Amino acid sequence: MQAGRPYSLLLIVTGTAFLLTTFESSAVVTVLPAISRSLHIGPSAAQWPVSVYLIGITALLPHAGELGDFYGYRKLFLAGLFLALTGTAFCAASTSPIQLCTSRIIEAAGIVLTSANGTALVVKHSPVLSRSYHLGLLSTAAYTGLVGGTVLSGWLTSYFGWHSIFVVVSTGFGLLLLLAAACLPADEHFKTTNSPNVGGSIVLLLSLAGMETALDHAHGDWHLIGNWGPLLASFLLFAAAISRRPFAPLRSLFNIQVTIASLAALLIYTCLYSIILLLPFYLLENRLTPLASMGLLLAFRPVLTAVTAPFGGRLADRFGQDRLMLLGLTCLFAAFLAGTMIRTGWHGLLAPLALSGLGMGLFLPANHSLILGQAMIGIRSRAAAVVALTRNFGMFFGVSLGAYFLTHSGLSAAAGSKTPVIHGLFYLGTVIIGVSLLMVAFSDLIVAKTAGHLRRRRGKIRADRFL
Repeated sequence: MQAGRPYSLLLIVTGTAFLLTTFESSAVVTVLPAISRSLHIGPSAAQWPVSVYLIGITALLPHAGELGDFYGYRKLFLAGLFLALTGTAFCAASTSPIQLCTSRIIEAAGIVLTSANGTALVVKHSPVLSRSYHLGLLSTAAYTGLVGGTVLSGWLTSYFGWHSIFVVVSTGFGLLLLLAAACLPADEHFKTTNSPNVGGSIVLLLSLAGMETALDHAHGDWHLIGNWGPLLASFLLFAAAISRRPFAPLRSLFNIQVTIASLAALLIYTCLYSIILLLPFYLLENRLTPLASMGLLLAFRPVLTAVTAPFGGRLADRFGQDRLMLLGLTCLFAAFLAGTMIRTGWHGLLAPLALSGLGMGLFLPANHSLILGQAMIGIRSRAAAVVALTRNFGMFFGVSLGAYFLTHSGLSAAAGSKTPVIHGLFYLGTVIIGVSLLMVAFSDLIVAKTAGHLRRRRGKIRADRFL
């Protein structure tokens, strides 16, 4: 497919799917305190409507790419839109925590299929020299959804209740499904030799749910040996899951450069989403802003990312992906460092939010282009799954980290005790982002050292065989 009206329609459809997805996810995080109160969810379980969604997405992503490579990107993209429509409609009708969490798992299955196969469609039909730019447009669409969900969620919840968020999103998915069925190009996929196997996703789902449950029930008492058992068992299940066949094509992508880029993205999302989960509770509990206007403050970050991402993609195409990732990480490091200096009031959050939004807009297009550029034609959808997996693993670990601070740090105590909680997360994030910055800065040296070590090892093996 050449650039023109058909390709423009493809970008519009995939971009709108990303927008609706992030609109709903950011809206739920923003009004999570209101949802928790409405459904009588305690502080220790407040993260579950978000966590089950991330667990479902993360567990199913490897097979979303595999299914797309096997059956075709268009078919799986349309199937994903249908599941997302069904899941959000059920969320709108939920009246209990179990109903909401179950509906969000159905929705997660649809989001997985649309994100992996929508990105693969764009990569497949995009001109090579414009790939980073078009991926930057998808990032803009995603962050536009983040802005819309963050800004409008408080207003919708205040006047119509939190169920109205899901009504709006399900209507959008229904209209988009009709448009996608009419305009998406026919599949010309490269069928894999083996049919998909869902065993790995089941094991991965169990391992992630086990991690979250273990963290939730430990209550911070990590000096007790019994609390470590479930967590270690979950990590063993996790290791077993990623060793299975669905991850084999993903592992084939992981040269040193892609590994560094993926690990950096995972660490960034972990830091960012720990703050994102905690901020609505922090703002409301400290009475710094009402629910209806809180979204305006929280939208500051995604607005800057949405504006910056296309320029970040252009700069990555021109100056190189490594340089733009390094620049983005520098902005993120400055953002978390500024966050350690906030005291009271919402004004102190402006600098961290602005710098983190700018940093993500520079980092994401370059990072995605580097990873997707390594993919062979037959595994593009699975390469897109790598991008989504790093994001969702980071989001899952970030939500778990933020929920741990929310539950075990006395956030519901007097207002004077809450600022150190935010400080603690920002201090931790500064260290983690600093490690990511050093990894990317010295990636060329790491690649060269690894290549030299492998050459020496191969030479030694040949010499031993000769002798």
